[in-house]
Amino acid sequence: MTSPSPSPTLRTPAFFVVLFLVLGLVQVIPAVLEAATDRTGDLGRHWVVTQYIIHRVNPYPIAFEALRARYGILAPRGPVHLRDIKIYTTPKTGPHPQTDPVLGVPEAVYPPMAIMTLLPLGFLPVDVVRFLWLIVNVAAILLVTHELYLLTGPGPLRWLLILGLVTAWPAVSYCLAREQLSLLALCCILVARRLEPGFPIVAGLLYGVSMVKPGLAVPFLLLPFLARRITVLAVFAASQLALLGTMCWWVYATPIDLLREWLSVAVYVRQGMYTVQDLINLLHLDGTIADAGSQVIILLLTLMVASRLGFEKRIAFLAVVSCIWSYHALYDFCAMLVVVALMVEARVDRRWMLSAAALCVVAIGLTRPVYGGTTMAERGIRWATRLSLAVLVVSVTQTEFLAGPSERRGSPYGLVAER
Repeated sequence: MTSPSPSPTLRTPAFFVVLFLVLGLVQVIPAVLEAATDRTGDLGRHWVVTQYIIHRVNPYPIAFEALRARYGILAPRGPVHLRDIKIYTTPKTGPHPQTDPVLGVPEAVYPPMAIMTLLPLGFLPVDVVRFLWLIVNVAAILLVTHELYLLTGPGPLRWLLILGLVTAWPAVSYCLAREQLSLLALCCILVARRLEPGFPIVAGLLYGVSMVKPGLAVPFLLLPFLARRITVLAVFAASQLALLGTMCWWVYATPIDLLREWLSVAVYVRQGMYTVQDLINLLHLDGTIADAGSQVIILLLTLMVASRLGFEKRIAFLAVVSCIWSYHALYDFCAMLVVVALMVEARVDRRWMLSAAALCVVAIGLTRPVYGGTTMAERGIRWATRLSLAVLVVSVTQTEFLAGPSERRGSPYGLVAER
Protein backbone atom coordinates (compact mmCIF):
# COMPACT_ATOMS: atom_id res chain seq x y z
CA MET A 1 0.00 0.00 0.00
CA THR A 2 1.57 3.28 -1.07
CA SER A 3 1.46 6.31 1.16
CA PRO A 4 -0.02 9.51 -0.23
CA SER A 5 2.40 12.10 -1.45
CA PRO A 6 3.05 14.82 1.12
CA SER A 7 1.50 18.21 0.76
CA PRO A 8 3.86 20.94 -0.45
CA THR A 9 5.61 23.13 2.08
CA LEU A 10 5.36 26.90 2.06
CA ARG A 11 7.46 28.46 -0.67
CA THR A 12 9.43 31.62 -0.01
CA PRO A 13 8.69 34.26 -2.67
CA ALA A 14 10.93 37.30 -2.47
CA PHE A 15 7.79 39.45 -2.10
CA PHE A 16 7.00 37.95 1.32
CA VAL A 17 10.61 38.28 2.44
CA VAL A 18 10.62 41.99 1.61
CA LEU A 19 7.15 42.48 3.14
CA PHE A 20 8.04 40.97 6.50
CA LEU A 21 11.44 42.69 6.62
CA VAL A 22 9.79 46.06 6.02
CA LEU A 23 7.13 45.35 8.65
CA GLY A 24 9.88 44.33 11.05
CA LEU A 25 11.95 47.45 10.47
CA VAL A 26 8.87 49.63 10.96
CA GLN A 27 8.50 48.13 14.44
CA VAL A 28 12.09 47.49 15.50
CA ILE A 29 13.62 50.87 14.65
CA PRO A 30 11.19 52.88 16.85
CA ALA A 31 11.64 50.26 19.60
CA VAL A 32 15.42 50.68 19.50
CA LEU A 33 15.06 54.47 19.64
CA GLU A 34 12.67 54.16 22.58
CA ALA A 35 15.06 51.87 24.45
CA ALA A 36 17.93 54.28 23.78
CA THR A 37 16.09 57.34 25.13
CA ASP A 38 13.52 56.08 27.66
CA ARG A 39 14.90 55.69 31.19
CA THR A 40 11.83 53.86 32.55
CA GLY A 41 12.63 50.46 31.04
CA ASP A 42 12.31 47.28 33.05
CA LEU A 43 16.03 46.56 33.22
CA GLY A 44 16.60 49.73 35.24
CA ARG A 45 14.26 48.38 37.91
CA HIS A 46 16.15 45.09 38.02
CA TRP A 47 19.37 47.10 38.37
CA VAL A 48 17.91 48.71 41.51
CA VAL A 49 17.33 45.23 42.97
CA THR A 50 20.98 44.32 42.35
CA GLN A 51 22.07 47.42 44.31
CA TYR A 52 20.26 46.13 47.38
CA ILE A 53 21.87 42.70 46.97
CA ILE A 54 25.34 44.20 46.53
CA HIS A 55 24.86 45.96 49.87
CA ARG A 56 23.72 42.65 51.39
CA VAL A 57 20.13 43.75 51.94
CA ASN A 58 17.28 41.29 51.32
CA PRO A 59 14.98 43.09 48.83
CA TYR A 60 11.89 40.90 49.26
CA PRO A 61 10.61 42.13 52.68
CA ILE A 62 11.06 45.72 51.51
CA ALA A 63 9.01 45.11 48.36
CA PHE A 64 6.34 43.12 50.22
CA GLU A 65 5.73 45.76 52.87
CA ALA A 66 5.46 48.47 50.22
CA LEU A 67 2.92 46.43 48.23
CA ARG A 68 0.85 45.54 51.28
CA ALA A 69 0.83 49.13 52.52
CA ARG A 70 -0.23 50.46 49.12
CA TYR A 71 -2.73 47.81 47.97
CA GLY A 72 -3.78 45.86 51.08
CA ILE A 73 -3.86 42.13 51.76
CA LEU A 74 -4.71 39.82 48.87
CA ALA A 75 -7.37 37.13 48.91
CA PRO A 76 -7.95 34.71 50.56
CA ARG A 77 -6.44 36.33 53.67
CA GLY A 78 -7.70 39.76 52.68
CA PRO A 79 -10.41 41.38 50.56
CA VAL A 80 -8.21 42.44 47.62
CA HIS A 81 -8.54 40.59 44.30
CA LEU A 82 -6.22 40.95 41.33
CA ARG A 83 -9.16 41.69 39.04
CA ASP A 84 -9.95 44.82 41.03
CA ILE A 85 -6.42 46.24 41.10
CA LYS A 86 -3.84 46.48 38.34
CA ILE A 87 -0.35 46.11 39.77
CA TYR A 88 2.51 46.09 37.27
CA THR A 89 5.29 47.37 39.50
CA THR A 90 6.08 48.04 43.14
CA PRO A 91 5.36 51.44 44.73
CA LYS A 92 8.16 54.00 44.72
CA THR A 93 8.19 54.28 48.51
CA GLY A 94 7.38 51.94 51.40
CA PRO A 95 7.38 51.65 55.19
CA HIS A 96 10.26 49.18 55.55
CA PRO A 97 13.17 50.84 57.47
CA GLN A 98 15.77 49.50 55.00
CA THR A 99 14.15 51.25 52.03
CA ASP A 100 16.77 53.37 50.28
CA PRO A 101 15.22 56.82 49.62
CA VAL A 102 17.41 57.34 46.55
CA LEU A 103 16.89 53.94 44.91
CA GLY A 104 13.28 53.54 46.02
CA VAL A 105 11.53 50.23 46.67
CA PRO A 106 13.21 47.30 44.84
CA GLU A 107 10.99 45.55 42.30
CA ALA A 108 11.97 42.12 43.62
CA VAL A 109 9.41 40.09 41.66
CA TYR A 110 11.89 37.58 40.18
CA PRO A 111 13.08 34.46 42.05
CA PRO A 112 16.41 34.56 43.89
CA MET A 113 18.18 32.54 41.19
CA ALA A 114 17.20 35.03 38.49
CA ILE A 115 18.28 37.97 40.63
CA MET A 116 21.69 36.41 41.20
CA THR A 117 22.06 35.72 37.47
CA LEU A 118 21.58 39.44 36.84
CA LEU A 119 23.79 40.51 39.75
CA PRO A 120 26.91 41.29 37.60
CA LEU A 121 24.94 44.09 35.94
CA GLY A 122 24.77 45.85 39.30
CA PHE A 123 28.49 46.56 39.28
CA LEU A 124 28.12 48.80 36.20
CA PRO A 125 26.50 52.25 35.97
CA VAL A 126 22.85 51.99 35.03
CA ASP A 127 23.27 53.94 31.79
CA VAL A 128 26.02 51.57 30.69
CA VAL A 129 23.79 48.61 31.54
CA ARG A 130 20.96 50.04 29.43
CA PHE A 131 23.27 50.54 26.45
CA LEU A 132 24.78 47.06 26.76
CA TRP A 133 21.32 45.49 27.12
CA LEU A 134 20.12 47.17 23.94
CA ILE A 135 23.06 45.58 22.12
CA VAL A 136 22.29 42.21 23.76
CA ASN A 137 18.65 42.33 22.67
CA VAL A 138 19.51 43.28 19.09
CA ALA A 139 22.07 40.46 19.00
CA ALA A 140 19.45 38.11 20.47
CA ILE A 141 17.15 38.86 17.52
CA LEU A 142 19.86 37.66 15.13
CA LEU A 143 20.69 34.61 17.25
CA VAL A 144 17.04 33.61 17.62
CA THR A 145 16.65 33.99 13.86
CA HIS A 146 19.64 31.73 13.28
CA GLU A 147 18.41 29.07 15.71
CA LEU A 148 14.93 29.08 14.18
CA TYR A 149 16.55 28.79 10.75
CA LEU A 150 18.41 25.69 11.94
CA LEU A 151 15.16 24.39 13.39
CA THR A 152 13.27 24.70 10.11
CA GLY A 153 16.06 23.64 7.78
CA PRO A 154 17.64 25.34 4.74
CA GLY A 155 15.62 26.89 1.96
CA PRO A 156 15.77 29.72 -0.58
CA LEU A 157 15.74 33.04 1.27
CA ARG A 158 14.67 31.12 4.40
CA TRP A 159 16.99 32.98 6.81
CA LEU A 160 15.81 36.41 5.65
CA LEU A 161 12.17 35.32 5.79
CA ILE A 162 12.56 34.15 9.40
CA LEU A 163 14.38 37.38 10.28
CA GLY A 164 11.42 39.29 8.87
CA LEU A 165 8.95 37.17 10.83
CA VAL A 166 10.94 37.59 14.04
CA THR A 167 11.23 41.35 13.75
CA ALA A 168 7.60 41.74 12.67
CA TRP A 169 6.26 39.73 15.63
CA PRO A 170 4.85 42.43 17.99
CA ALA A 171 6.28 40.95 21.20
CA VAL A 172 9.85 41.41 19.90
CA SER A 173 9.71 45.18 19.45
CA TYR A 174 8.01 45.55 22.82
CA CYS A 175 10.77 43.46 24.41
CA LEU A 176 13.34 45.81 22.88
CA ALA A 177 11.54 48.97 23.94
CA ARG A 178 11.01 47.84 27.53
CA GLU A 179 14.54 46.41 28.01
CA GLN A 180 13.09 43.02 28.80
CA LEU A 181 14.72 39.59 29.15
CA SER A 182 12.42 37.40 27.06
CA LEU A 183 14.54 37.35 23.90
CA LEU A 184 17.62 36.37 25.89
CA ALA A 185 15.70 33.55 27.58
CA LEU A 186 14.34 32.22 24.28
CA CYS A 187 17.79 32.41 22.68
CA CYS A 188 19.33 30.40 25.56
CA ILE A 189 16.59 27.76 25.28
CA LEU A 190 17.03 27.29 21.53
CA VAL A 191 20.84 27.13 21.72
CA ALA A 192 20.72 24.78 24.72
CA ARG A 193 18.37 22.40 22.91
CA ARG A 194 20.73 22.21 19.95
CA LEU A 195 23.82 21.66 22.14
CA GLU A 196 22.33 19.02 24.43
CA PRO A 197 23.91 15.91 22.80
CA GLY A 198 27.47 17.17 22.36
CA PHE A 199 27.80 19.82 25.06
CA PRO A 200 25.49 18.87 27.93
CA ILE A 201 27.26 21.04 30.52
CA VAL A 202 26.95 24.16 28.35
CA ALA A 203 23.33 23.27 27.60
CA GLY A 204 22.54 22.89 31.30
CA LEU A 205 24.09 26.28 32.08
CA LEU A 206 22.15 27.91 29.24
CA TYR A 207 18.89 26.48 30.55
CA GLY A 208 19.88 27.99 33.88
CA VAL A 209 20.39 31.43 32.34
CA SER A 210 16.98 31.16 30.62
CA MET A 211 15.43 31.07 34.09
CA VAL A 212 15.80 34.84 34.25
CA LYS A 213 12.30 34.50 32.76
CA PRO A 214 10.99 31.43 34.61
CA GLY A 215 7.44 31.83 33.31
CA LEU A 216 8.74 31.51 29.77
CA ALA A 217 11.46 28.93 30.40
CA VAL A 218 9.93 26.30 32.71
CA PRO A 219 7.79 24.44 30.12
CA PHE A 220 10.82 24.11 27.81
CA LEU A 221 12.66 22.16 30.53
CA LEU A 222 10.53 19.23 29.43
CA LEU A 223 12.72 19.02 26.31
CA PRO A 224 15.80 17.63 28.13
CA PHE A 225 13.57 15.80 30.63
CA LEU A 226 11.71 13.83 27.96
CA ALA A 227 14.93 13.26 26.02
CA ARG A 228 16.48 11.87 29.25
CA ARG A 229 19.43 14.24 29.20
CA ILE A 230 20.51 13.50 32.76
CA THR A 231 23.72 15.53 32.62
CA VAL A 232 21.90 18.57 31.26
CA LEU A 233 19.29 18.41 34.02
CA ALA A 234 21.93 17.82 36.71
CA VAL A 235 23.99 20.83 35.60
CA PHE A 236 20.84 22.94 35.43
CA ALA A 237 19.76 21.91 38.94
CA ALA A 238 23.26 22.42 40.37
CA SER A 239 23.51 25.91 38.87
CA GLN A 240 20.14 26.94 40.32
CA LEU A 241 21.00 25.56 43.76
CA ALA A 242 24.36 27.35 43.66
CA LEU A 243 22.68 30.66 42.82
CA LEU A 244 20.09 30.18 45.56
CA GLY A 245 22.75 29.23 48.11
CA THR A 246 24.89 32.22 47.19
CA MET A 247 22.03 34.65 47.72
CA CYS A 248 21.11 32.98 51.01
CA TRP A 249 24.65 33.44 52.25
CA TRP A 250 24.87 36.98 50.88
CA VAL A 251 21.70 38.35 52.52
CA TYR A 252 21.73 36.12 55.63
CA ALA A 253 18.53 34.18 54.87
CA THR A 254 17.56 30.52 54.62
CA PRO A 255 16.42 29.04 51.28
CA ILE A 256 12.88 28.44 52.58
CA ASP A 257 12.56 31.99 53.88
CA LEU A 258 13.94 33.46 50.67
CA LEU A 259 11.60 31.51 48.41
CA ARG A 260 8.61 32.21 50.67
CA GLU A 261 9.40 35.94 50.68
CA TRP A 262 9.73 35.95 46.89
CA LEU A 263 6.32 34.29 46.48
CA SER A 264 4.74 36.80 48.86
CA VAL A 265 5.85 39.56 46.47
CA ALA A 266 5.19 37.72 43.20
CA VAL A 267 1.51 37.09 43.98
CA TYR A 268 0.86 40.83 43.77
CA VAL A 269 2.05 41.24 40.18
CA ARG A 270 0.25 38.40 38.39
CA GLN A 271 -1.33 40.58 35.73
CA GLY A 272 -1.06 40.12 32.00
CA MET A 273 -3.20 38.92 29.14
CA TYR A 274 -4.20 35.76 27.26
CA THR A 275 -3.16 33.34 30.00
CA VAL A 276 -4.76 30.94 32.44
CA GLN A 277 -3.90 33.40 35.21
CA ASP A 278 -5.80 36.06 33.30
CA LEU A 279 -8.90 33.86 33.39
CA ILE A 280 -8.43 33.04 37.09
CA ASN A 281 -8.18 36.74 37.93
CA LEU A 282 -11.24 37.49 35.82
CA LEU A 283 -13.30 34.91 37.73
CA HIS A 284 -12.11 36.14 41.17
CA LEU A 285 -10.47 32.77 41.79
CA ASP A 286 -7.07 34.20 42.75
CA GLY A 287 -5.99 32.86 46.11
CA THR A 288 -8.15 29.74 45.81
CA ILE A 289 -7.14 26.12 45.30
CA ALA A 290 -7.79 26.56 41.58
CA ASP A 291 -5.24 29.37 41.52
CA ALA A 292 -2.63 27.49 43.53
CA GLY A 293 -2.94 24.25 41.58
CA SER A 294 -3.62 25.45 38.04
CA GLN A 295 0.00 25.84 36.99
CA VAL A 296 1.02 22.48 38.44
CA ILE A 297 -1.91 20.75 36.72
CA ILE A 298 -1.10 22.44 33.41
CA LEU A 299 2.53 21.33 33.60
CA LEU A 300 1.51 17.74 34.39
CA LEU A 301 -0.92 17.71 31.46
CA THR A 302 1.78 19.25 29.29
CA LEU A 303 4.16 16.46 30.29
CA MET A 304 1.59 13.82 29.37
CA VAL A 305 0.86 15.37 25.97
CA ALA A 306 4.44 16.29 25.09
CA SER A 307 5.64 12.75 25.76
CA ARG A 308 3.43 11.60 22.87
CA LEU A 309 4.69 14.17 20.37
CA GLY A 310 7.48 14.11 17.83
CA PHE A 311 10.21 16.73 18.10
CA GLU A 312 8.70 19.49 15.98
CA LYS A 313 5.24 19.27 17.47
CA ARG A 314 6.71 18.90 20.94
CA ILE A 315 8.71 22.11 20.81
CA ALA A 316 5.81 23.95 19.15
CA PHE A 317 3.40 22.66 21.80
CA LEU A 318 5.74 23.72 24.60
CA ALA A 319 6.05 27.16 23.02
CA VAL A 320 2.28 27.65 23.11
CA VAL A 321 2.07 26.34 26.68
CA SER A 322 4.92 28.68 27.65
CA CYS A 323 2.77 31.60 26.53
CA ILE A 324 -0.43 30.64 28.35
CA TRP A 325 0.36 28.58 31.46
CA SER A 326 1.39 31.44 33.77
CA TYR A 327 0.94 35.19 34.02
CA HIS A 328 2.71 37.08 31.24
CA ALA A 329 3.15 40.49 29.75
CA LEU A 330 3.22 41.16 26.01
CA TYR A 331 6.98 40.66 25.59
CA ASP A 332 6.87 37.07 26.91
CA PHE A 333 5.00 36.02 23.78
CA CYS A 334 8.37 35.94 22.03
CA ALA A 335 8.16 32.18 22.71
CA MET A 336 5.46 31.95 20.02
CA LEU A 337 8.19 32.60 17.44
CA VAL A 338 8.93 28.87 17.55
CA VAL A 339 5.46 28.16 16.16
CA VAL A 340 5.74 30.99 13.64
CA ALA A 341 9.03 29.61 12.27
CA LEU A 342 7.79 26.01 12.09
CA MET A 343 4.82 27.19 10.06
CA VAL A 344 7.28 28.15 7.33
CA GLU A 345 8.52 24.56 7.13
CA ALA A 346 5.20 22.77 7.68
CA ARG A 347 3.08 21.12 5.00
CA VAL A 348 0.43 23.43 3.59
CA ASP A 349 -3.04 21.97 4.13
CA ARG A 350 -6.31 22.96 5.77
CA ARG A 351 -4.86 22.63 9.27
CA TRP A 352 -1.92 24.82 8.24
CA MET A 353 -4.31 27.51 7.02
CA LEU A 354 -6.31 27.35 10.26
CA SER A 355 -3.10 27.67 12.30
CA ALA A 356 -1.88 30.54 10.12
CA ALA A 357 -5.17 32.37 10.62
CA ALA A 358 -4.92 31.80 14.40
CA LEU A 359 -1.36 33.17 14.44
CA CYS A 360 -2.48 36.26 12.53
CA VAL A 361 -5.19 36.90 15.12
CA VAL A 362 -2.67 36.44 17.94
CA ALA A 363 -0.29 38.89 16.24
CA ILE A 364 -3.07 41.50 16.04
CA GLY A 365 -3.99 40.83 19.67
CA LEU A 366 -0.39 41.49 20.72
CA THR A 367 -0.17 44.93 19.12
CA ARG A 368 -0.07 47.76 21.65
CA PRO A 369 -3.38 49.44 20.66
CA VAL A 370 -5.32 46.18 20.98
CA TYR A 371 -3.41 44.85 24.00
CA GLY A 372 -4.16 47.95 26.07
CA GLY A 373 -7.31 49.18 24.34
CA THR A 374 -10.64 49.74 26.06
CA THR A 375 -13.14 49.85 23.18
CA MET A 376 -15.62 47.08 22.48
CA ALA A 377 -13.84 46.17 19.25
CA GLU A 378 -10.47 45.86 20.98
CA ARG A 379 -11.97 43.71 23.71
CA GLY A 380 -13.53 41.51 21.04
CA ILE A 381 -10.14 41.05 19.37
CA ARG A 382 -8.62 40.06 22.71
CA TRP A 383 -11.24 37.35 23.18
CA ALA A 384 -10.60 36.21 19.60
CA THR A 385 -6.90 36.03 20.52
CA ARG A 386 -7.67 33.79 23.50
CA LEU A 387 -9.71 31.52 21.23
CA SER A 388 -6.90 31.47 18.67
CA LEU A 389 -4.39 30.35 21.30
CA ALA A 390 -6.71 27.46 22.16
CA VAL A 391 -6.93 26.63 18.45
CA LEU A 392 -3.13 26.53 18.24
CA VAL A 393 -2.92 24.09 21.16
CA VAL A 394 -5.31 21.72 19.39
CA SER A 395 -3.75 22.25 15.98
CA VAL A 396 -0.24 21.49 17.20
CA THR A 397 -1.24 18.22 18.88
CA GLN A 398 -4.21 16.65 17.12
CA THR A 399 -2.60 14.98 14.09
CA GLU A 400 0.20 13.55 16.20
CA PHE A 401 -2.28 11.55 18.26
CA LEU A 402 -4.18 10.43 15.18
CA ALA A 403 -1.09 9.42 13.21
CA GLY A 404 0.83 6.19 13.63
CA PRO A 405 4.40 6.20 14.95
CA SER A 406 5.84 5.68 11.47
CA GLU A 407 4.20 8.89 10.28
CA ARG A 408 5.67 11.09 12.97
CA ARG A 409 8.41 13.37 11.86
CA GLY A 410 11.90 13.41 13.34
CA SER A 411 13.99 16.31 14.52
CA PRO A 412 15.54 18.70 12.01
CA TYR A 413 18.38 19.03 14.51
CA GLY A 414 19.04 15.32 14.20
CA LEU A 415 18.81 15.04 17.99
CA VAL A 416 15.70 12.96 18.48
CA ALA A 417 14.77 9.94 16.40
CA GLU A 418 11.05 9.69 16.96
CA ARG A 419 9.70 7.82 13.97
